[in-house]
Amino acid sequence: MNNKQPLACRNEQDVRERVIYPLLTRLGYSPDMVTTELTLKYEWLFLGHKKGSKKDRPLTGKPDYIMDVDGRLRWVVDAKKPGEISDDDREQAFSYAMHPQVRAIVFAVISGTHFEVYHTFEKPEAGPLISFMFEELETNFQKLANLVSPSGLRLSHPGFELDAGMPLAPGLRSFAKIETGKMTYTECPPFGENVVGLSVHLTDGSLVRRQEGGISMFVTPSWHHQKMTDFQNAIAPKLELECEADAISTDSLHPTVFKHRREIVVAQGTLIPSFNSLTVNQVAPATVRSEVEVVLCGHLEGKIFRGKLEAHSFAPAIQTPFRICADFELRLS
Repeated sequence: MNNKQPLACRNEQDVRERVIYPLLTRLGYSPDMVTTELTLKYEWLFLGHKKGSKKDRPLTGKPDYIMDVDGRLRWVVDAKKPGEISDDDREQAFSYAMHPQVRAIVFAVISGTHFEVYHTFEKPEAGPLISFMFEELETNFQKLANLVSPSGLRLSHPGFELDAGMPLAPGLRSFAKIETGKMTYTECPPFGENVVGLSVHLTDGSLVRRQEGGISMFVTPSWHHQKMTDFQNAIAPKLELECEADAISTDSLHPTVFKHRREIVVAQGTLIPSFNSLTVNQVAPATVRSEVEVVLCGHLEGKIFRGKLEAHSFAPAIQTPFRICADFELRLS
């Protein structure tokens, strides 16, 4: 790492890849100790990015990095674009660290040019445990290591016991990141395109406990071309499925059931792309509203959650119910 001047970072992604990840490696963290961009759900309006006082639905956020030492000591890093760190940046990182599914001891905000580390159990207003500029990294590295390296956390917090809820399943923590996944269609409506055999990647997701009980699953389909992705983002950018169970089943005869129900609106004039690149895309001639229910029934094999998906939909305007079925699997960490 160049200790004379900041690396050529123009945005948060650059800061994550060129500054933070190499720093974590240097501090002694292996990939299996680091969880990236875990989607968390908030019941409080002021946590995560502030969206205004009139928002009445739970918010979601993603800490850039969660480090886990021995399954009991955690700290969080949130990346920001190069420049000074704002109070909103600190409050956002604080909200990630305080989240019931994380409960980190320490949180840090790193913009590439500025480094700040705070104790979670004191609000950001109490001031940082350590703060320095990029060019001062080498001078402050040992102090940083004493605070947040695996050995430093073990030494400073020998008796700390993490209370973040029971594991989601054997071999998992109280939250899980969806590393990779896919679903393969096995049944489609008798009208429209035949998508049987088509596979769709499932990415950018997580499983976390809900405060009121049960488990939430966040997952985003990743389509094979941009027009399908744009259509997905227009009608339902992310699925949030919920189950009432407190743990994920490892028994295929008694699967865990996740459900998602919502109204989907396809506005007049919306481009409806084809799964088949050779088929002409269509434009919705009128606004169509439909009730959609998605049900995932699955069980855990090691760290693979696999099973069946069914999606039922009914659009009153066109009096056409349909069902889509698929096999799915998700690799968790």
